[in-house]
Amino acid sequence: MSLAEIADVRLEGGGVMFQYLLLQLEWEAEKRTIVRGLNYQPYVAKIEEQIVESAREELGENGFFEKGGDLQIEGGGSVAFNLYYENITLFGSNPTYGVEENREAVAKMIENAYPEHEVSWYGPEPRDSGPEPTDTNSKE
Repeated sequence: MSLAEIADVRLEGGGVMFQYLLLQLEWEAEKRTIVRGLNYQPYVAKIEEQIVESAREELGENGFFEKGGDLQIEGGGSVAFNLYYENITLFGSNPTYGVEENREAVAKMIENAYPEHEVSWYGPEPRDSGPEPTDTNSKE
């Protein structure tokens, strides 16, 4: 088995909204990054665990873990998959693992997997720290 045999992107479950994770694979000094996602509804609990379990099952079928393979989670986000307009948008961050380091690289992976779709992305909303608190006790 070679890591090159593993699909770069797999979004499972049909539908239009997906939660995805970026997974870093390492086996025999070879590294590879893959994207795995599942269709979700906002109320579905533990979607991240389902994505990781699905990826582990897929990799386990190829003997990946038995042969010393390692899997690390590198963050993730959400995907809106519009079949009618043939576009895909990546956005947000994963509530458990945070945002991946390079969203543009993930978008390119998805673009290669779905060449007939236009792919766009934006990063997670920056946290607004708000204005600096003022010291109402100062005597200036």
